[in-house]
Amino acid sequence: MIHLRDDVKALFEGKQTVADFFAIEGEPAKQRYNRCTMRVERGGQRFYLKLHHPIGIGEVIKNFAQLRKPDVDVMAEWRAIERLHEIGVATMTAAGYGIEGESLAGQRSFLLTDELPQLVSLEKIAEGEIDANEKRRLISEMARLTALMHKHGVNHRDLYLAHFALVGEDRKMHVIDLHRAQCRNATPHRWIVKDLAAILFSSLGVEPTVRDRLRFVKRYGLRSYRGNEAFWTKVTTRAGKLQRKGVR
Repeated sequence: MIHLRDDVKALFEGKQTVADFFAIEGEPAKQRYNRCTMRVERGGQRFYLKLHHPIGIGEVIKNFAQLRKPDVDVMAEWRAIERLHEIGVATMTAAGYGIEGESLAGQRSFLLTDELPQLVSLEKIAEGEIDANEKRRLISEMARLTALMHKHGVNHRDLYLAHFALVGEDRKMHVIDLHRAQCRNATPHRWIVKDLAAILFSSLGVEPTVRDRLRFVKRYGLRSYRGNEAFWTKVTTRAGKLQRKGVR
């Protein structure tokens, strides 16, 4: 099964199977376990092509043993991209996808997205000096986008600074890399805690002040600090566990 956006079909003329897209050569951008992402260009337009290779029976069994649904294809990311566009959270724009294989262990798939121009992640920005006004803007916007996702039933599962990015000349903040995102009618409490802990953990390297943290909490809005001290203590505790484990 292959689906391509109407305006890009001609750019990939002759590519009619998932194997055809796996055979495309491009500039490597990222490699993670069974996934690889590359930049490709067609007709002067640039795209990112993410390939999901089969995960194997062992990984399927491990996930089910842990009561988790294995991530075997690109559909979770495709649905998350659509949901974020619906709720007003800037993210990638999907141009197409394809899936082949009947079994969970042997399935492979691809996701094609438009390139985001002049993309710089917040992780990269945090490595340098940040103007105080810009820092306040980034914290507030990061909190606003996170609240929008959680309010509308989306949790990211990898919500580190690296997955917030400023894009284009207007430096609009986007949420990216949604391959593990989950979409529901309401976001479960534990996944909210995990997302917020990931943000806090990945920002510890820049030593956020108490004022920085309170600014985030205030803009997040769904959970004010007063009256929700136990909730924010859970977030802080989980961030500390991530730090001790050395997740990133």
